[in-house]
Amino acid sequence: MNVLNFLKSLLDFFFKKQPEKIVELPKQEVKIIPPKIISAIPIYKQSNPKWGHLTIGKTKMTMAKDGCYITSLAMIDGRLPSIILELFNQKNAFNSEGMLLNDVAAKLLGRKYSYSKTNPNKVCICETNHFAPSYPQHFFVWLNDKNSITDPLDGKIKNNFYKIVSYRIFDKIA
Repeated sequence: MNVLNFLKSLLDFFFKKQPEKIVELPKQEVKIIPPKIISAIPIYKQSNPKWGHLTIGKTKMTMAKDGCYITSLAMIDGRLPSIILELFNQKNAFNSEGMLLNDVAAKLLGRKYSYSKTNPNKVCICETNHFAPSYPQHFFVWLNDKNSITDPLDGKIKNNFYKIVSYRIFDKIA
């Protein structure tokens, strides 16, 4: 067999159409399992360029550096942090040091505010002193899903590693 015949036989072998075989698989019931919903709340990052530069109250504090509480409240409320901040700034919901006046904020959002040192077993805002003494407090959203939180520092859902010192509850008023 010469080289040309050999190559032709190889080409025929690899490229020759083979008869199609149809294989029937046994029918099986297909179950569609919906994905587990970890969070039905929006996830925001306090340093988002859309609102990170905005100032809190009549201070020089910015959302990017000091807006974890407002960003967490925005996640619970379902509005953008910039909208919440604008409302709070217009209605003087901050003291002179830029600290949120919880009862005023709750009323503006149509919510009822409460504070707890124990887990309320519901979605709420948590306070930690994890970064103390360099930064006295940080806030994030407790998802009440075993140990899941949404952290406005990085805008991610993750397992909680912070020591929780208080729970800030903003319940909707029925």
